[in-house]
Order: sequence, then C-alpha cells, then structure tokens
Amino acid sequence: MSSYRRRQERAAQLLAAYPHAAEMLGLYRHVVAKQAPLYEWALTADGLASGFSPEAGPPSFGDISRGLPVADLASPFRTFAGELGEDLGEAAPPPLAATAVALSEAADEVREEVLRHTLEQGSLAAAATSLGSEVAQLAFFARAFLQPLAEALAVRFPAPPAAFPAEETDGEGPSPRATCPRCGWPPQVAVLRDETEIKGRRYLVCALCSTWWIFPRTTCPACGETDPKKLPLHQNDATPHLRLEECTTCKAYLKSVDLRRDGFAVPEVEDLASVELDLWAEERGLWKISRNLLGM
Repeated sequence: MSSYRRRQERAAQLLAAYPHAAEMLGLYRHVVAKQAPLYEWALTADGLASGFSPEAGPPSFGDISRGLPVADLASPFRTFAGELGEDLGEAAPPPLAATAVALSEAADEVREEVLRHTLEQGSLAAAATSLGSEVAQLAFFARAFLQPLAEALAVRFPAPPAAFPAEETDGEGPSPRATCPRCGWPPQVAVLRDETEIKGRRYLVCALCSTWWIFPRTTCPACGETDPKKLPLHQNDATPHLRLEECTTCKAYLKSVDLRRDGFAVPEVEDLASVELDLWAEERGLWKISRNLLGM
C-alpha cells in the first residue's frame, strides 16, 4: 500500500475519533485523493526525472527540490488545481475556491513562478497580488501538487548512506542536520520508534518529500538548544501517542508521534488531526517550525 493510500485510510479512521478536527480531516481526504494518483504517476514518469542522470549518481542535498522540471509542470499544475478546486466543492472556504479558479486561468509563467518560489521556500506575495489571491491559498495548492512529486523522486533516487548520519551526535561531533537531506525543507513532525539497538529513536519527517532522518531527542531543530530543562514536552491524555515539543529558548514547537504507543499512526495525518495542540501553542506565543499542508 502506498504512503498516500495509508494517509487516506488513516484520515477516514480519525474522523470518528477526532470530531473537533472533522472539517480539517474531511478537507484533507479530498486533497490526498488527488495526490495519490499523482504520486503513482510520478514514480515512473520519465520527464519528471529529466533533471537527474544515472551517471551522476543519486541526487545530493537539495537536488530533489532543484531538479523538478518546474517549467514542464506549469500545465499539469493548472489541471491539478482546477480539479482539486472542483472536488473540494462546498468543503472549501470561498477564498480557496477562488484561488483554484485563478490558477486555472493564469498564464503558465505565473504558475511556474508559484511552483518555483514554493520549492525555494521564497515569497509568494507578488504572485498572490497578480492573481488577486492570498499567499496561504496559493501555498496550499502549490504544496499539495509538489508533495507527491518530491516524495516520488525521493523513492526513485534513494540517497546514499552518507547523506544521513548513522548515529545521533552527542555534542562532540558535527551538528545534526535540521533540514531535510534530500530537498532542504524543514521538518513537519517528529517520530519516535524503537529499533534493534536503540529504543525511542527520534526521526524528523520532511514537510515536502516526507523523508525521515535521524535527529537527537534533546535538541531543538530550530535553534539547536540542547538543555533538557528548556525543552519541555506537553501531552494530552486523550492522545497519549502525541506530544508537543517546545523550546523555551526560541519559542519554536514541533509535534511528535510515538509509534511505540500507536503503530498505526501516520505522522502527517496525526499532525492534522491534533489541531487543538496547535491552538494551545499559539495561545502560548509559540511558532511552529513548519505549518502543515492546511496551514496549521
């Protein structure tokens, strides 16, 4: 079963368990239903891999985001945005529906600009102004389109072991990588799981290509703080497999999913379903290292 099929099934399961997140999960189910076939196509599409060559070896750091043929994707992005807007129907807020129409009617050059700036984590303000849209809505469509493509490339071109640290650093070795070693994006969520030799190993999960990479448990991915007293953890009794990791130094936070407590959890979906943790963090003046696909 593909990662997108698992996300579809998990979102459906959590709809009943998390009624407070029903609207968010319902919207996400529409999105992932459009992403799933795009991901399957991207796994074998020759044109998508034009930026890579077998002779050059596996893509190095950041190559996945830089190697996507943005100019060739402007037209497919038009189709994706238009169809997703139609599929969302009344489930989509009016600004989102209007943005889908604007993207469908825009010139390829504008859509290319949106995709390029999204991949580079740049500003979409100029594109939003030209389309009469809002940055958040543009980012939603661009990220929804690019995620399955980047994830498929990460699967097609596995990185060599040297791209990932074999062990967590102890403060004496090189600094741990706080951004994705495959595309350069920040983490969306963290994961804890037991392994043969290490219990409760911590991974960060990329916000774009969903790559997992090892990261020290007592280190803030945003500022590098390592003092456990400045890295408090917060949990909700209703969701014991989820916790919010706060850094009191830089006021950043990241959610983590403990797969030891719930082996069926899907990190990207758990993050969307636990919107109450985001609201609680916002009230405390914290900022999220990377907002999820739906802007929370």
